[in-house]
Amino acid sequence: MSEGFEGAWEEIGVSAALAKSYASDQGSFLPMLAGLLDGSMPEALEIERKPIRFLSKDKRITLLRLHLGDDTYMLQQPDPDGRLIGWHVKTVRGITLKTEQIPLDRWLAEVGAIVTERAKQSETAALALKNFLEVKNL
Repeated sequence: MSEGFEGAWEEIGVSAALAKSYASDQGSFLPMLAGLLDGSMPEALEIERKPIRFLSKDKRITLLRLHLGDDTYMLQQPDPDGRLIGWHVKTVRGITLKTEQIPLDRWLAEVGAIVTERAKQSETAALALKNFLEVKNL
């Protein structure tokens, strides 16, 4: 088997694991994904939280931003029962050139490929990915 094929399989595997996890439990997907990204690339992750109720100390994640050089991937859940909205932002030298809403499956595929690549370069990221896959029984 060629190494290129194995790399493609790993990317498909992580993307498929993310999609399967979202399909099986949409309510806890965003916090779970935040945990995976925080474990694999904490320096690139920004998390926005909002109170569950007015003046509540309990908060829920409403937006994840993953800053990767000129690219920023955002995953937003405007309301607790709403669907997730994926975004890709292209910025060059501090100027935003393009902001596009992308389908969730494409967002998961692109971020899955990034997580896979990071796991190849970092033991911490590889451990975070391994833990995610074990917890989800994938």
